[in-house]
Amino acid sequence: MRRCHPPPDKEENQLFIFFSNCCHLSSEECCCFSLGYREGFLWKRGRDNGQFLTRKFVLSEREGALKYYNKNDAKEPKAIMKIEHLNATFQPAKIGNPHGLQITYLKDNSTRNIFVYHEDGKEMVDWFNAIRAARFHYLQVAFPGASNADVSCSFPCP
Repeated sequence: MRRCHPPPDKEENQLFIFFSNCCHLSSEECCCFSLGYREGFLWKRGRDNGQFLTRKFVLSEREGALKYYNKNDAKEPKAIMKIEHLNATFQPAKIGNPHGLQITYLKDNSTRNIFVYHEDGKEMVDWFNAIRAARFHYLQVAFPGASNADVSCSFPCP
């Protein structure tokens, strides 16, 4: 099996180690992105004041985007992040939470970051896997002749 990143060392956080172990399972055993859709609430760090507030997030493979909403009943999302330009990495030190995730995306040809966490580590692993699965599937469709190993190595690994 071809690997596109080195195995985690002892300094890596537990979520990353869990994900690395999960990747060796079959897709059925590690599937957490049911029917290309995931919705839930995460704590998001504010851009200006750095305060974490709960926000609704919706990942839809059909729409090709991850969206988040400032209010639970908001009709329009605060941000729309296209799957083709989306990546997620565990960053507990940057976020100050052991379940911290940095989501990177492009907006107006500029790289943007948002920082989120959830109290439940499994929930963050599920979000991480869902984002990566959506990105992987997007690349499979965009590059139908590429092998799965080539597709998985064409975007940054955690």
